[in-house]
Amino acid sequence: MGIRDCCLNLCLSGVLLGGLVGSLSAEESPNQPVIGLYDGAVAVDLDQDAGGPLWQTNPQAMTDASLQDVLARVEELTRLQVHMDWQSVADAGVDLSLDTNIPEWSAGESIRQLVERIPGQQKHELTWVVEDKLISLMTVERAGEKYTTKRYYVGDLLSEDHSVEILVQILTGETSGPWDEDESGTGTITPLGNHLFVRQTFRNQQEVQGILEALRRLEPIVLIGRSPEDLRLLRLYEDKLVSFDWPQITLVEFARHLTEMTGAKFSLDELALTDCGLNSNTLIDAKSRNLSLSKALELNLSNVKASCLMVVIEDGVFKITSGEKACERYETILFNVGSLGITGERLEQFVTLLEEETSGPWDVDEPGTGSISVYPNRSSLLVRQTPNVQREILALLRDLRTLPKDEPLFPVAKDGDTQVRTKYYSMAPETAETLAKLIPESIAIGTWGQGDPQAVPAPHTNPGSPITVEPKPEPLPGRISVVEIPKRTTEIYAVDMGLGKDPIIQLEIHPFDGSKRVDKVVPAECYLAVTHTPEIHAAIVKLLKALFQIPPRPAGGQHGGGGGFFLVPQ
Repeated sequence: MGIRDCCLNLCLSGVLLGGLVGSLSAEESPNQPVIGLYDGAVAVDLDQDAGGPLWQTNPQAMTDASLQDVLARVEELTRLQVHMDWQSVADAGVDLSLDTNIPEWSAGESIRQLVERIPGQQKHELTWVVEDKLISLMTVERAGEKYTTKRYYVGDLLSEDHSVEILVQILTGETSGPWDEDESGTGTITPLGNHLFVRQTFRNQQEVQGILEALRRLEPIVLIGRSPEDLRLLRLYEDKLVSFDWPQITLVEFARHLTEMTGAKFSLDELALTDCGLNSNTLIDAKSRNLSLSKALELNLSNVKASCLMVVIEDGVFKITSGEKACERYETILFNVGSLGITGERLEQFVTLLEEETSGPWDVDEPGTGSISVYPNRSSLLVRQTPNVQREILALLRDLRTLPKDEPLFPVAKDGDTQVRTKYYSMAPETAETLAKLIPESIAIGTWGQGDPQAVPAPHTNPGSPITVEPKPEPLPGRISVVEIPKRTTEIYAVDMGLGKDPIIQLEIHPFDGSKRVDKVVPAECYLAVTHTPEIHAAIVKLLKALFQIPPRPAGGQHGGGGGFFLVPQ
């Protein structure tokens, strides 16, 4: 994808609430969207993330301070010892010392962003590594040579259908790597039971942790490698309406006015501007009449002296940079689509839709292009793409989430059958209570309306507006409950008869005693009442067969009658 195509969309990522200042006013729309483009969450837990201290922000600006004083501020903020890897700096030929002057470290900028303020290191990028309560500043090359092994518990992410091998495939395919078991000096993943042992660099360990945490979330979207502040800025970018008329204003003044108007930090990528033949004093005619912040920025930056400028979000700051640099960035988002009925085989159909109807590129055989990994156990897609392609996907999903009732996403069955059915699974009470909790947490997550926090979305508040709009909950098909029944003298057989037209569906259960089958029928004391689609019922039957170790039914076998799973069309 070329820069011209990238210019069609601004590359961004998060929302900061802010007031209006002086005459730099912004108009707010009284009709706020019920479903925002970035209604979701971030995967990272800053309290548990090894790199959490790096998200700390500078509370007070530092100007013309020495590197030694700046590093002392970092120790004060994180309460961790800071180490400077001088050997890696010297090997990279970077002219740096504790007396090096740092022109500015602005208030509100994170520790991660501080490396961009250190002069003379653009060609040998510096980075942070956090390990054993020690924060080290070193070159990217040196950080790429430091490998550590970490253990991750993944038992809650595994199932009969979703083995640890599939999870390993997702992690190696959706992280930056490198992973090559045949090449020394690259990362490795070794499974052992419910755990994964990962040997990788600090950066890759953060990516692995982010993906695993995202797979546990139920929100419609989960941003990986992003802070809560980034997510807030994304919403501001999409939702805030702005009006201004600033003729012949410099880029640095444009950034300052936007900061005052929105309350969010705007900055200039000076090096990228220089590469474009521009500088902070380049003049533009900036105008917006009640446009979204995203559209206003796109219009006013895309044609500055025939150079394509864009905005990206890095660590809670809007940065004006070049289109070429912006389109080199890739980000990963987890999309939970089970609540839309996109489950099972439909996940692959949806992947085809995304690859055909977004600008891409998608090419599994070509490095540096987008990728999609399917996580069927939770009806999720893990997508790595440029921010503008991610926005295309988000817009498509928002459209699907707001479909009119008379335009369902998938066709309903004939004769008015909605395909949502209720079955009563006969079993012991303690088993029913356990399954009532297990099934919504392991099968078609996000499609269960009862007891599911996603059944009632969080209120949506527009940045800068005191009005909170209560969104209408999306109709979720799943319901599950335990129904007690009187004790019975007749033991119940449960035989899998298949759906067909028979209103009674049974499942034959033969308990096992060690490795020996025991032909004893389990008496039913209660029902597990489940309401869902046929494909989800099929997944539940498969789960029960695995849990109760039910062997395949012999051809032409005879089955006992009575009891079973009663199918009630809804």
